[in-house]
Amino acid sequence: MQKQRNKWDWIPAREIRNWEERLRMAGIKHQFSHKGAFDMDANTRYAKGYKVYVTQLRSIGIVEESGGRSGSPLLLSRQSWEGKTGEKIAKRLEKLAVRTLYSLGMDSGIVTILPGEERGSAVAGIKPLDKGWQEDAARYVRANSAGLAAASEDEIQTQQVRVGLDPEFILFDPKSGKVIPASRFLGRQGRAGCDAVWIRGKCYYPVAELRPAPATHPSALFRQLRASMALAAREIEDTSLHWYAGGMPLEGLPLGGHVHLSGVPFSPELLRALDNYLALLVAVLEDSRSLKRRPRYGFLGDFRLQPHGGFEYRTLPSFLVSPMVTKAVIALAFLIANQYGKLKQRPLQDIHIQKAFYQGEREKLRTAVLPLLQELETLDECEQHAAYIRPMFAAVRDGWVWDELTDVRPPWRIHIPEGKRKSITSASNFFLV
Repeated sequence: MQKQRNKWDWIPAREIRNWEERLRMAGIKHQFSHKGAFDMDANTRYAKGYKVYVTQLRSIGIVEESGGRSGSPLLLSRQSWEGKTGEKIAKRLEKLAVRTLYSLGMDSGIVTILPGEERGSAVAGIKPLDKGWQEDAARYVRANSAGLAAASEDEIQTQQVRVGLDPEFILFDPKSGKVIPASRFLGRQGRAGCDAVWIRGKCYYPVAELRPAPATHPSALFRQLRASMALAAREIEDTSLHWYAGGMPLEGLPLGGHVHLSGVPFSPELLRALDNYLALLVAVLEDSRSLKRRPRYGFLGDFRLQPHGGFEYRTLPSFLVSPMVTKAVIALAFLIANQYGKLKQRPLQDIHIQKAFYQGEREKLRTAVLPLLQELETLDECEQHAAYIRPMFAAVRDGWVWDELTDVRPPWRIHIPEGKRKSITSASNFFLV
C-alpha cells in the first residue's frame, strides 16, 4: 500500500525561496534541495547529522543520524542531557532548531542539522510534527508533554507579572579615542557590573551592565534602574569618560537591553507579541549604527529560558539612550505580558516588513507600526501608564531617531563636572586598553 503523502512532502520552489530568504535575513545557514522536497532524508551525501524535535519552541528530543539514516537517540529528552557531557552541543542544536522554526513562523517541527565548525552548522531540512508522521516523534511528544504544559488559568490569575532588566553601555575616552573597560571600575556582580566579551580569542570586560531588582510595576522598576545607574556613576570615578548605549555605538561592541519576564508562562504567541509590539517600535527609533548588531545579535524572537522560571527577551538594543525610550520599554513589557492575548496584529509575518527590520528601512517600519500604536492606545493599561508610553508613541510618529554617539548621562541627569560635557563627532577608530 502506497504511503499517504504528507502536505509537506512537496513544497513549491517559490515557497522554498521565501523560506530561504527569511533564514538568510535571520543569519541562519541552510542547505535545501531545490526540487521541491523540503527535507534531506533521502539525501545520503552527508556523513552525520542531527534531527531536533521541537514543540512550542522547546526541544523534546535529539537523534543522531549517519548517512541519512536515523540512529539511536543521542539525547532522548531535556532531562537526559541537562548536567551531562552532551549538554553543550544539545543546547546549541536546540537553539538553532528553535530559531529556524520561529523565523519561518512555526512553533513545532523536526529540524535536520548538519554539524559544522563554530557558528557553521547548517539547517538541511524541516518536517512537521503532524500526527502519524513518524512514530519516534510521537513518542517524544508523549514522553515530554507533561513538562511542556502551560500554566493553568487559576495559576495565571494568581501570579503577578514581574519584569527585570539588564541594559548595557560602554565607556569611551574622547581624548585617547579608546574604549575603557568597565572592569576598571565595576565588579562582575552586583546592581552595576561589567560583562565579558571575547575578541580574537581573548576575554575582555569592556561592557558595563545595570541589573536593577525586578519589580511588579513600571514606576518601581524605573526607580530601581535609576538607583543602579546612580551606583554606576559613583563607582565610575573618571567623569571625563562618555557613556554610550544603543545597539552598536562603536563597531565591534554590540550592546543589548535584555528584558526578564516572570509570572507569565512563556509561549510562542507572547514572543511574537514582544517582537511586533515592542521590538518593532524600538526599531523605528534606532540609530543606523544599531543595524550592525543584527542578525548575529538582536534577531527576532531571541529568548532564553531561565532555570528559576520565566524567560529573558534578548532582541532589544540598549535602551539607555534615553529615559523616554527606557520608560516606554518598561511599560510596554508589562502591558504586553498582561495583555498579549488581545494583541492580534502581526506585521512581521510579512516578509517585506521582516526585511525592513533587518535592513533598517525606517519609514517602512513606521508605516507598519502606526496601526499597532492605535491598537495599544485602546487598552486601559496603556492609559494607566500614559506618562511612560505616550512620549515614545509621539517620537515614533514624529520621526525622532536616537544618536548612539551621544553621552547618555545628561538626559539621565547624572552630574558631569563643567568642561567635560563636550561630545565627539566620530568614534570609528578605537581599541581596548
